[in-house]
Amino acid sequence: MSRVAHPLDHSAGHLHAAAAAAENHPGGSPAPVLRTLAALARATATLISSTPQTPDADLSFDAHLAAALDALNAIEPGDGPPDLPLLAWHVHDLRRVADQASS
Repeated sequence: MSRVAHPLDHSAGHLHAAAAAAENHPGGSPAPVLRTLAALARATATLISSTPQTPDADLSFDAHLAAALDALNAIEPGDGPPDLPLLAWHVHDLRRVADQASS
C-alpha cells in the first residue's frame, strides 16, 4: 500500500484545502451550504488519509475537489485500499452536491 499512500495523502490534502476555500469564501461569512460542504469535505478527507499533504496550488473549492478525485482515480483498483471505489464515490458525490448548490 506504500505506492498509493502519496495519492491518498494528496487527495485528502485537496479536500482539506477545498474546505478552507469554502470557509474563506469572499464576501464575509460563508453561507450555511458552504459550511456544510466544508464539513463534508473534511470528513471525507479523514476517511481517505490521516496524513494529508497540503497542495501547493491555491485553487477554488471546485478545483480542489476535482484534484482530490483525480488523485484517487490515478490509483489502480488492486493497489488501493479495499474501499477505494467508495472513497472516490464520496468525492464525486460531494462535487455533485456542490454543483447543485451553486446552481
